[in-house]
Amino acid sequence: MLYSTLAQNEFRLITLYSRSSSAGKGHLQPREQSPISCKVFPKSRDESPYYQALSYTWGDTTDKVSIQVNNEDFPVTRNLRTALEHIRDDNDDITLWIDAISINQADDKEKSEQVAKMKDIYAKALNTRVWLGPADEDSDEAIAELNRIGNLVVKEGLVELRIKIGRLRMNWDDRNAERYRELEKENEVRLAGLFKEATDNLPHTAAFLTSSMKLFSREYWKRVWILQELVVSSKIIFQCGTSNINIDRMYACIIYIPQMTVHTTKKLCQQIRSLVAQGENSDEEKLFLQAQLNSIASVRFNTNTTGIFGTRLRYQESLTGSAEGPSLIQLLAKVNVAGATEIYSHATCNRDRIFALLGMATDSHGIVPEYDHRISCSDIYTKAAHAIIKSGEIDLLSLSQNEDRQNDIPSWVPDWQSKWILRPSGQLPWDTAFNACSSYSEDTLFKNPTDGKPFPAGNLILNGYQVDVIETLSRPWTPHYIQGCTNDIPAVAMYLLDIAHLCTESEIKLFKSGVEIYADISDRRTAHIRVPVADQEEYGWGGVIRRATEETYRGYEEVMQDVNTSTEALNRLVNPNNPPGLTPHTPSKAAYFNMMGWQRDRRPFLSEKGYVGLAPVYVQEGDVVVLFLGAKLPYVIRKKDYATYTFVGEAYVHGIMYGEFMKNEVEVRTFTLV
Repeated sequence: MLYSTLAQNEFRLITLYSRSSSAGKGHLQPREQSPISCKVFPKSRDESPYYQALSYTWGDTTDKVSIQVNNEDFPVTRNLRTALEHIRDDNDDITLWIDAISINQADDKEKSEQVAKMKDIYAKALNTRVWLGPADEDSDEAIAELNRIGNLVVKEGLVELRIKIGRLRMNWDDRNAERYRELEKENEVRLAGLFKEATDNLPHTAAFLTSSMKLFSREYWKRVWILQELVVSSKIIFQCGTSNINIDRMYACIIYIPQMTVHTTKKLCQQIRSLVAQGENSDEEKLFLQAQLNSIASVRFNTNTTGIFGTRLRYQESLTGSAEGPSLIQLLAKVNVAGATEIYSHATCNRDRIFALLGMATDSHGIVPEYDHRISCSDIYTKAAHAIIKSGEIDLLSLSQNEDRQNDIPSWVPDWQSKWILRPSGQLPWDTAFNACSSYSEDTLFKNPTDGKPFPAGNLILNGYQVDVIETLSRPWTPHYIQGCTNDIPAVAMYLLDIAHLCTESEIKLFKSGVEIYADISDRRTAHIRVPVADQEEYGWGGVIRRATEETYRGYEEVMQDVNTSTEALNRLVNPNNPPGLTPHTPSKAAYFNMMGWQRDRRPFLSEKGYVGLAPVYVQEGDVVVLFLGAKLPYVIRKKDYATYTFVGEAYVHGIMYGEFMKNEVEVRTFTLV
């Protein structure tokens, strides 16, 4: 019998026999022909055994081949067999922990228990071996160059320098601007040699970027489980084919490559503009530079990798007390919420989209991995959402956005299987300056008064205020997810015009009723400017977001000049060298365009009392705007029957985002969401 019941603190390790041991007497066979043999055995974790943990992607679970485990045929996925072929040594046996073999996958009870211990299994491994997959035509060259560049970046101390710069960005203050400039200048000086090398040999740079991005775009990076495996492991070796690179050099390259790409593209643009301005007869050189620019600019960096390494840094620092570790809601957002590009979080089992994060979270809320097939994925998502909201994180609701959600998931529960979950109004709840309804008490979430037991998991009962009812809807605002709205002036014109029209309608309501809904009259005067960007603006370096200021007003005026000369704007797309009538692409205009882009998949609305705002694209007239106690953001709900509501989504409501509505004497109501 291969598997026996494990004792309380036991796990299973694997001895992967060397190629010489597996082949027996005689010459070693080629790697792909040599049989794979190993021994699996229980071991007490109290003994602190030496082992390496394997991090890999299972691959196609229907494509299985056999290896020998304890002298028995044992089916594994083809990708795992390939990994074992490459990892094993010619002469020495290796001790490993591999989930597919170390855990009895047919035993749901054992699986639940062992998955809960995986954080410690990876954290206490001698090192973690990451299998990226077999070599391709240029992966060996890519890893060799990554090793070379990573070594130089580490020696220059640039990793530590970028961490300092990142901390300044995370805790931005205008007083930090000078220090930020100093550090960025120091960064440029230290990278000058590598930057020059990149621009001096453009074909090599383009080839390196292409091969590196192929490496960072492999299926491995799309697994949700790798976040925990890479974050908690102390030492990591990445292997592709027979080539490898350690975690320090890999992280250094992930810091360097985006900077080098920006520097090189800017340099190429300057050179091309200079040749055009001089009017020299250098078509061949221009064509060469343009081809290199296109090649380098077309390489799309996988932002998932940067996010993983950033989370790893924060977690490792939390172990020494120098930083606070990530919460469960923050980790869920990290792997499921999309920014400008789609974030992947593939999982063989959809409940792993939560279970894979529990080991890293500072607050697991009592959630434990459950692989009992009698418990549905919907039950897992609902239980987790209920626990997070009950802890006070009411704005988890803002991540429940998708109309095409799974049918068995309650409307208020985020569906972590959704392809796109967007940052609400452009910012995650813990980063936002919004504070619409900060009052929170334990009474926010009720219990059944009749028997003391919680309400059914499918229901969420919250206290709050009814703000108003949506009366009028404008056209949907759906700019492209990747390209944004900068080059779609007609769509921008309609969006801004619709909001301006709703603001005028709000003025008419004021004239008829004589009741001013805005606590600050300037909110009414500037609504047409601030609503399109949800009263937010990018500032400083790195896209830090704050409440709209005069910069937003300037950006609006510049965008409106483009809108008012839309014919010329069209000419700009046809003939970039002849943009008559358009304003320069200033930082304020770029920031306004960016913030409008963050409001994608919205519909501008007008409420019965005259509030103007932005609601989810699938909102309907008659939907109700509410504030839940403890929530930073307003929400839209839809009456289902006399006692319950369906959750629609998060909203921006101009004039109530900073607690203004709380100053009114309004009755607290109870809302039951289903």
